[in-house]
Amino acid sequence: MQCYHFLFDAFASKIIRKRRGSAGLIMASDSEEAHDINGNAVRVGTRVRVLRISASVLSQLPESEAECARSMEGEVFEVYEIDEWGGAWVEKMWQSDDGVASPHSLGLGPGQMEVVSD
Repeated sequence: MQCYHFLFDAFASKIIRKRRGSAGLIMASDSEEAHDINGNAVRVGTRVRVLRISASVLSQLPESEAECARSMEGEVFEVYEIDEWGGAWVEKMWQSDDGVASPHSLGLGPGQMEVVSD
């Protein structure tokens, strides 16, 4: 399976592409937070479980990318960014058969994630 880099802006309901800084991370300010399905605060560093990815998002992706995105459902990730619309961003890395790492990021809205206690 070959996966490509994609990002989803959960609030604009469209796929977007972002560039990362030289360190490879996009960080939000300490005051920014989002909320999960239960109303719990989500900040950079919070661990969340991906509950669902909407069918409307998956339908906009090529099948190989949609397969990658679907594999993130049910998994736990650390939030690396809270965007200006309150979306919490998580990332997963895949290794291709030739050893190349491929990162995939997903922006989550409140109904798409729940905070996981350590």
